[in-house]
Amino acid sequence: MANTEAGPSNQDAQPSRQNNTKVRKKRYTPRSQTGCLTCRDAKVKCEETRPVCNRCAKSRRACVYPPHRNAHKHARAACRQLIAAPAPPLVDFAPDLSPLARRSLDYFHRCSSREFAGYFDVDFWKYTVPRTAQREPCVRQILVALGARHEAFRCEGAAAAAAAAADAVLGLRTRAFEEYQKAIGMVVQHCRERERTHLEVTLTCAVLFVAFEWLQRNYVTAKGVLEWGMGLVADWLTDEVCPRRPALGSPEGYRVREQLKPILVSMALQCHMLPGPPRIPLAVVVGEGGGGSGAAVAAGVGFSNLVEARDHMLYCLARLHPEYMYPQLVSVTDSMRFDLKRQLDAWHGSLEDLISDNADFKSQVQVVVMQLWYLVTSILFYGTLAGDEMFFDRFVADGQFESITSAAETALQASPASLPASQWSYSVDIGFVLAMYYVGIKCRQPALRRRVIAMMRAYPRCEAAYNSLECAAILQAIMDIEEDGLGVVVAEGDIPAASRIRKYEYAGYSSRPRRYALIRYLRGREEGPWEVRKVWW
Repeated sequence: MANTEAGPSNQDAQPSRQNNTKVRKKRYTPRSQTGCLTCRDAKVKCEETRPVCNRCAKSRRACVYPPHRNAHKHARAACRQLIAAPAPPLVDFAPDLSPLARRSLDYFHRCSSREFAGYFDVDFWKYTVPRTAQREPCVRQILVALGARHEAFRCEGAAAAAAAAADAVLGLRTRAFEEYQKAIGMVVQHCRERERTHLEVTLTCAVLFVAFEWLQRNYVTAKGVLEWGMGLVADWLTDEVCPRRPALGSPEGYRVREQLKPILVSMALQCHMLPGPPRIPLAVVVGEGGGGSGAAVAAGVGFSNLVEARDHMLYCLARLHPEYMYPQLVSVTDSMRFDLKRQLDAWHGSLEDLISDNADFKSQVQVVVMQLWYLVTSILFYGTLAGDEMFFDRFVADGQFESITSAAETALQASPASLPASQWSYSVDIGFVLAMYYVGIKCRQPALRRRVIAMMRAYPRCEAAYNSLECAAILQAIMDIEEDGLGVVVAEGDIPAASRIRKYEYAGYSSRPRRYALIRYLRGREEGPWEVRKVWW
């Protein structure tokens, strides 16, 4: 009979051997969950010193702290409740204004606020701006100047047909300039006393100033105002030293982050084709739309509405222009650019999810605008990396230029009847003009290019700094330059690389005695002297 107590069993011996084996542990690495985004990406401990943590200061890297999204829930609800209430006429709050000033203020309330809003920013222009003007005299004074200048802009097309109309336009422009000078003095006084403590008022003034300067075509001044406004936003997001600054979770903070910041970024992006576009501070767009502080890839962000999707698109587009956004100490590589492009692709996937969950969104013009910008940005991204103008011909072959043009034509035809050329519409929001301008420059298919030019002339409008009639004239000049001396051009392949415009700059503008624009350009692959062309329109 076997003795069961003679020794330990195999099962008893197994734990003993395991206890004698040294357990290998993963080396502990401190990580930051609440620190700056740079330390989070590096997965290292952040000391969380403000405004710049010690680790980023030692390594001379950009130190940006993320905004707190959860703090905006109650502020968003409060702002929506405020927007839901109808705004009374602005003239009721300005009894001390002259009759002409009251007329311009009423014109802004009735006409300008509707046009300026474009496709996305209706809440800001129709509700936030009038309510801010009710309690802030400096904002109200800018609206008086904007109303007069916008009315003059709408009538400028008729000035060539009637001398009386020309006199009316001159009077409106003169009065708008006088009212604008008063507004500048009032805003300067506001900035001396409350520039940062009432940041939402300051940034509203900045947006209105840019709109006025664009109507005046003073692009250099508009650039300075944009950089000032975005600098204030960057300081607000990263610097907590300023006393009595608007809290991130307050209604004022909500308006800064959810309304004013996207509008400023949109304005800056639409200056990309102008000489010396404004720089977008890193703190303004980092951490938004799923983007990290470096080249982190967005993991897809869900959207609750189309305006939120547009805002995330703007931040993705801003990150795709690092030469204008990042500090000089950051070197931009192709790997970083492709990571940023993947963020844009992730954004597009989230937009498709939003459309699939809301079937009625697919036919809305806002969706068409965002889809167009995604396709145009992708084309420019790959074409710029290729460094060859012939590369863009493949987007004719695969039908992308055709689909973009057809979608824009369908959306514009379905929109309300366009205004005649004597009454151009004006919007500060991102829309069709600049996107189709890019298509007209890079698409060399003759018939398609002429369709783009005809569409811009058929639906006259001004979006941000771009007038569709002026853009059509410039595209016509570019097409004539590239097709000059080639005989009958029937396909994009008939235009050789030596004839194609490789670099192009908008060099100037004049409206007296007749409107014209100056463009500078280089053709072919060789570096040579810039050629200049005066374009009448």
